[in-house]
Amino acid sequence: MSSRRNTSLVVALGVAALAGVAQGAGLKDVAEILGLPWWLRRLPPQAFTERLAKLPADADFSTRVVNVLPSVPTLAAPWLERVLQAYRCCHADFALWVAKHDRLHSPLAPDTTLPYLAAWVWHSGRPDTIGGRIVRRRWSPSMSPRRAIEEMAAWRKRIALALSLSAGHGELWLENGAAQDYDFVALRTIDEFIAESEAMDNCLDGFADKIETGSSFVFSVRLSGKRVADVEIGAHPLDAQLPTIVQLRGPRNRKANPQIWRAAHAWIGSQPLRHPPLGKPDQADRRRAWRGFWKPYFDTLEPKDRTSFERLTIEVDRIRMARSRPPRRTATRRAAPAT
Repeated sequence: MSSRRNTSLVVALGVAALAGVAQGAGLKDVAEILGLPWWLRRLPPQAFTERLAKLPADADFSTRVVNVLPSVPTLAAPWLERVLQAYRCCHADFALWVAKHDRLHSPLAPDTTLPYLAAWVWHSGRPDTIGGRIVRRRWSPSMSPRRAIEEMAAWRKRIALALSLSAGHGELWLENGAAQDYDFVALRTIDEFIAESEAMDNCLDGFADKIETGSSFVFSVRLSGKRVADVEIGAHPLDAQLPTIVQLRGPRNRKANPQIWRAAHAWIGSQPLRHPPLGKPDQADRRRAWRGFWKPYFDTLEPKDRTSFERLTIEVDRIRMARSRPPRRTATRRAAPAT
């Protein structure tokens, strides 16, 4: 039914436009009848390869966009496609930013870059969403494409970590505790990981792969309430039933001092032995977390853009999870005794 209404509307607009031409209406008046922004007249015919929909037509956009039109006619089509996609999937300021930077609408630009940039920029202005809360640096029109892509990539790592933590294990291998004046506090939520990463100036906010496989747990080491180190706990290489220190680092990933190492070993030694809760997070929980994370943004997209971005995020997530899957352990046969 919706398709029929759209077709009827297009036919009615066409009839009205032809009537206007027959009556001597000017080109601008005909464009208004058709709902076409006046700035489109500056583009060459090669630019129009697809049906136009949801076009930015406000006066401010029209005034600014004519200053960043592509100078090469053969690049007009990809330029228009990316600019309109940026507008549909985000807002007019982002569309103007995309129009301005050749790198973002080059035919060589990866197809995954712009959709994720649009999502990151949209969330940058929505701190009330989970995605907005975990943005490291918020987008601004003065930001360079290189910096924006770097920040978007950091944001995607935080998304992966947030989803992994939301579907993680309820039980930790080791309990919070203290040893030799140092406190050991488990990091369990995305907010805790981000706060720790920013305070310690390290890469803990990109720890998704290890959390995803269930092979690691991270604790903040504190002295009198001050963060002094981070310790990653994993399975001992010679006995997977025993926990061990995978890495222990101070601020900016510097080596931790010997006192912290001694305290960490004392803390581990004071823990009761129990079966390690290692394994893959619950995938049903992860799917629910994925839907909850993206729902606010998906709700703003048109059906075609939503379907396309859903497929992209699912495929990227599937590839990342496959890469993070731990290698299978194969049993080694002992050599038979010589006879």
